[in-house]
Amino acid sequence: MKGHYPMDWSAESPTSHIDHLEPAQLDSHTRRPVARAVLSRRARAGLWALRVFVLIVTAMIIYTFVTHL
Repeated sequence: MKGHYPMDWSAESPTSHIDHLEPAQLDSHTRRPVARAVLSRRARAGLWALRVFVLIVTAMIIYTFVTHL
């Protein structure tokens, strides 16, 4: 621990303040909702394709497991 001296925040980035929070403060700080990211149409399509891929692979794994019981 660096000590109990007053901190000089002027030279640090705003995100470095998180390192100096107490556990209760950190918990309340990390529970704040974050705004949704604005994604391009291509990025949204890619994420939907990834979701569909995961569902298909999951179904394949379950099918393989059930048929080999």
